[in-house]
Amino acid sequence: MRLNNKGWGTMQMILMTLFLLIMLAISWYYINSLFNGQLVKNKTSMKESFYDSVKISLREAAEKFYHDNNYTGDAILTYKLLRERGYITDTHDFLDFSCTGYVTVSGGVFKPYIKCYDYTSEGYISDFE
Repeated sequence: MRLNNKGWGTMQMILMTLFLLIMLAISWYYINSLFNGQLVKNKTSMKESFYDSVKISLREAAEKFYHDNNYTGDAILTYKLLRERGYITDTHDFLDFSCTGYVTVSGGVFKPYIKCYDYTSEGYISDFE
């Protein structure tokens, strides 16, 4: 049987397969990095919004407690105090560890600080727990 030169040879087939594998690897790398970056960004923003909501809840509970008990002047209201008095319920973070914190009241401004397993508010001082 005689072959003509109009088909693919072994060398051309190996080169084409190698080229396609390289293109597949490059495509996989870029798609994977795109989605992983997006997933990390979404997970981070979910955590941040969760911790922001915890801080808002803590601040609102502290404001209610402060006004209900006719406090005047500066104060530090702990998460434990607010929970014991029924102004706030237990808060758990994503890994189901309890969060703790406090609210400072200075000049009528309520500033919440929280500490959870993998998050701590900037300026948090553990002495006030």
